[in-house]
Amino acid sequence: MKRFAAVILGIIVITAGAGCQAGKPESDPEQDAAGTRTAATLPPPPAESPADTIRVAIRPEDDLNPLFPKHYATFSLLQLVYEPLFDVSYDGRLEGVLARSWRWSPDGLEFRIGLEEDHYFHNGQAVTAEDALASLEQYLALMAAGEAGSVTAGTLNSFFQYGSYSGIERWRLQAYENILSASVCEEGELAILLNESDPLLPRLLLFPIVPASAVQARSMNPPAGSGDWQVESFSAAGLVLARQGGGSIRRIEGLVYPSAIEAAFSFDQGELDLLLMDPSETALYADRSRIRKQRLGDGGFLSLFFNDRQGGGLTNRDALLYVLGSDPELALMAAPFDYAAYPLFRGDFRLGGASIPQIRPDKIPEGFASPDSELLDDETGKPVTPDRPSFNLLVPQGLVPTRLIDRLSTAFLKINRKLIVHYVEAADWQPVLSQGRYDAALLVDVAPFYPDPADYLDGLHALGLTGLAGEGAAGDQAVLQQARLASLEPDDGSKKHLSSTAYTEAIYRTFESLPVAGLATTGTMVWYSVDIEGTMAGTWRSPYHGVEDLLLWRP
Repeated sequence: MKRFAAVILGIIVITAGAGCQAGKPESDPEQDAAGTRTAATLPPPPAESPADTIRVAIRPEDDLNPLFPKHYATFSLLQLVYEPLFDVSYDGRLEGVLARSWRWSPDGLEFRIGLEEDHYFHNGQAVTAEDALASLEQYLALMAAGEAGSVTAGTLNSFFQYGSYSGIERWRLQAYENILSASVCEEGELAILLNESDPLLPRLLLFPIVPASAVQARSMNPPAGSGDWQVESFSAAGLVLARQGGGSIRRIEGLVYPSAIEAAFSFDQGELDLLLMDPSETALYADRSRIRKQRLGDGGFLSLFFNDRQGGGLTNRDALLYVLGSDPELALMAAPFDYAAYPLFRGDFRLGGASIPQIRPDKIPEGFASPDSELLDDETGKPVTPDRPSFNLLVPQGLVPTRLIDRLSTAFLKINRKLIVHYVEAADWQPVLSQGRYDAALLVDVAPFYPDPADYLDGLHALGLTGLAGEGAAGDQAVLQQARLASLEPDDGSKKHLSSTAYTEAIYRTFESLPVAGLATTGTMVWYSVDIEGTMAGTWRSPYHGVEDLLLWRP
C-alpha cells in the first residue's frame, strides 16, 4: 500500500511540475499547410531514419518531351529536371533562370538574351543560345498549331481545359504571333525580333530549354535537362528522378495513373506519398477531410461578364452584387476556390499589403425583387419559380465546380430572375459571345504566371467584349499597365514604383465601371500522406520545389 501511495505521489509531483512550465502557443487549425509540421500527438516514427524515395502520381502521356503538352501533374514533376529562360517568383516578379542578362534595342523591336555561362545539361553538353533558339522555335510551332496549351494524352481529353475558353490565353497567343524571327547573334546571344514593340515579351519565355537535337523528339526517353534533378530511369509505368546534394529525399518515383480517381484510391491505400491535382481535380476533391492539404493559388480567375449591348449590364451586375453582399448563405459562392472580386493573388508585391474594397451597392436597383422575397421549393427542396423573367447565362462546357452554378441560380432567384444555363463548346465560345444573345457569360481565364488586372482587360479585348463593356478611365488604364510592367523589373531598389494606393484605387475604379463581377481565383492542391513531415515551399508553377527537404517516415 505504501508503494502504491508513493507512485500516486510521484504522478502528482510530475503533473504539478508540468503545469508550472511556460505554455506554448497552440497551432492554428486553419493554418496553411506551408506552416504545418507533424503533430505532437503522433506516435514516434516507425523507422530509425527517414526514407530517401518519395512516390508521386503522374498521368499517361504520349511522350516525355517537356515542350509538348503534358498534364499538370506530369509537367510539374518534369520542371525539376528542366529550366526555362525566365520564371515567376512567389510574389509575381519575373526572374532570370537560364537568362543571365537581357536588354532591348532603342526602338524596342529587338530583345537580346545572354545565357548563363558554364551551365550544362545532364549529358555533359553545354547549354547554349542555339538550344534556346531551337526550343523557342519548336514552342512557337506548337503555339501556332494550337497544341501548346492542350492536353492530348489518353483519357485526359475529358478534363476541362481552361485555356480553350480564356481571353487571356487568346491574347497571349496574339503576342506570340508578334514574334517576327529569332536567331543567335555573333555575340552568342539569343536575339528575338518583333513586328511591334512589346515590353511584355519576357513573360512569354517561360517554356523549358532542351538540347537542340532533341526538341522534336517524341518518345518516353526524355531529353537531357539542366535542373537539380535528373531522370534516372523511365518506363511505361512511370519515371524515376534522382539528385545529389542536401536533403533527405534523393529519389522521386513518378507512378502513372490514368485519372485522379485511381490516384486518389492509391493514395488512400498508402501507395502514394504526395498527390498533386490540377484546378479541375482540385474542385472535385477539395472537400476530402482528414487529409493534410496544401492549396496553391494559380493563374486562373472566374468572373461574370454582363452583356451591356442593350444597356442594363451594370444594373444586372449591381443587383447580383447586392444579393451576394447581403446574404450570408451565399458567402461561399466560389467554393471550393477562394472568393476573389478582382484578378489578383494574395502575394502580389504591388499591393504592398493593401486591400481593395469590394464593390457593394448600398441598395438593390429598381425592377429587382428584394432579397427577402419568398422563394418556393420543388419536391427536392430546391427553390423554383416558373413565372419570373429568364436570365440567360453562357457557361463553358465541362466547367467545374458545378456548385457555383447552383449558388448562382439561387442568387438570381433572389433578384427575381430565373437562371437558364446554356453550355457552350470551346469551338463555339467566341462566335456565341460575339452574337450577344445572352445576359451574362461565365468567363474562365488562365495565365502561365498570376492573375493581373491589365491582363484581364486585354483578355476582354481579345474576346471582343471591350466594345460592349468599355475600358474604364484612361488614367486608370495607364496605372494598371505601369503596374504590370513593374513585375518585369528587378527587385533591387533601382526604380521607384507607383504607390500601392494608386494601384488599388485604379483597380477599384476600373472594375466599378465595368459590367463584370469577380467570383474566384482557381488553384491547385497537394495531398500529403501521414508519413510525411514538413511541407514543400513551391508555388503552383513549381509545386515540388523543396521536396528534397521533406522527411518521410515510411513504415
